[in-house]
Amino acid sequence: MGDKRWEVLHSEVLVNSPWLRLRSEACRMPGGQILDPFFVAEKSDWVNVVALTPAEELVLVRQYRHGLGRMVLEVPGGCIDPQDTSPEDAARRELLEETGCVAREWTHTGIYSPNPNDQTNLVYAFLACGVQQVAGQNLDTTEELEVVRIPLMKLDEVLSGGEFLQAMHISALFFALRVLEGKPLGGVL
Repeated sequence: MGDKRWEVLHSEVLVNSPWLRLRSEACRMPGGQILDPFFVAEKSDWVNVVALTPAEELVLVRQYRHGLGRMVLEVPGGCIDPQDTSPEDAARRELLEETGCVAREWTHTGIYSPNPNDQTNLVYAFLACGVQQVAGQNLDTTEELEVVRIPLMKLDEVLSGGEFLQAMHISALFFALRVLEGKPLGGVL
């Protein structure tokens, strides 16, 4: 198929905040068509952790998500911070901060893009097994989450209940379930 990259004719930063850097670009497609404006969101890479206790309970978090305007159920996770030495380091930190839990065994299960059309970041998914509570939560000032434990065998029921809506977290569950079933890892770099 050949190289189908777009040529960037002009780029301007519209928003530059700790949460988002938004660019407006004029781009020429390989066929000559000009797209102007085309918006690109630069965000930090993320980690998502599917945390499983020895009793085969998933450790999840419930929190309000303003974009959707409702409470949702999610796996623990968040941004890879500059002080994190690796995605796994960030995953360990996020699990401990959000749930007060640590894990005995870590598996990097997959890597994927939230939206390759107009976002620059990647998501690193992990399965954490042997999870146990060792502390209380240590939340950021913008976080208010409730820790929820559900039996792994009830995951289908939870997913069809309408409260688990975050596509990146559902992807992390997909990759973790593949590993638990003995299937190959998903798109690990």
